[in-house]
Amino acid sequence: MNRTAVVVETLDLDERGWLLDAQSGDPVPDHRLRDHFAEHVAPPATATDLFVYVHGWQTTPASALRAAERLMGLAVHRLASAPDSYPALSEAGFDPWCLVVRWPSSSAVTPAGYRSIRDRAHAMGARDGEGHAAHILGRLLGYLDTERSHPAAAPIMANRDGQYLHLMGHSFGCRFLCEAVQWAADAQFGDTLGWSTMEPGPTRPFTADSMLLFQMAAGRDAFLSLFPHILPGDGHDGAPLHGPVVTTYSRHDRATGFWHLRAEHQAGI
Repeated sequence: MNRTAVVVETLDLDERGWLLDAQSGDPVPDHRLRDHFAEHVAPPATATDLFVYVHGWQTTPASALRAAERLMGLAVHRLASAPDSYPALSEAGFDPWCLVVRWPSSSAVTPAGYRSIRDRAHAMGARDGEGHAAHILGRLLGYLDTERSHPAAAPIMANRDGQYLHLMGHSFGCRFLCEAVQWAADAQFGDTLGWSTMEPGPTRPFTADSMLLFQMAAGRDAFLSLFPHILPGDGHDGAPLHGPVVTTYSRHDRATGFWHLRAEHQAGI
């Protein structure tokens, strides 16, 4: 490993899903988005893996940052404690960098409070309303994809540009990521992600390499009803994901177990 402390940076969205300037608290103008990313989102050239993490319900900005730091620390610790289980990583090095996307997710811990944040998350992310989260995240992922560098320390952990791009979400944060990659697949911007393809080209650049969804706050039919273009289907190639989509479930997660069941009247994913 190249370092023991993982670099974790943050971006903040308002209740509409629009990007806020960290210093002024004002919305970043649309024409300034790419410049803002260039000024404030700076993965080290030596990083082997870039992670974008979106938190879930009842998460303060400070706790979102702590959660991402802990998650990255656990990954680094796991490799250090069992290097023989990951020979490619042990040989090439694993030097992660993480960006936490934070959004207003607090409410009363009640079924009504759960539904209010569910509705907010949907409104922030849905492309057919006034929400902008899918647009902002799609542009962010496209920027990271375009700007990936080629770290000299990563001869094995290397894609086209030398760095993997991973998406991670928890609870309602998973919805933001799914909306974003769907939006990126459909959008006509030059700096969004390209379509999934085994042979990247000038019109189809390399894509996100994996998406990990921790206890996604959605029903079991979400990939048919809410996010029909995430996976390949009739008439479309699927969202711009080059690697696997993984969802997790935990009986200890009360939000997607206890509260989801009572608010939605159905089991979650």
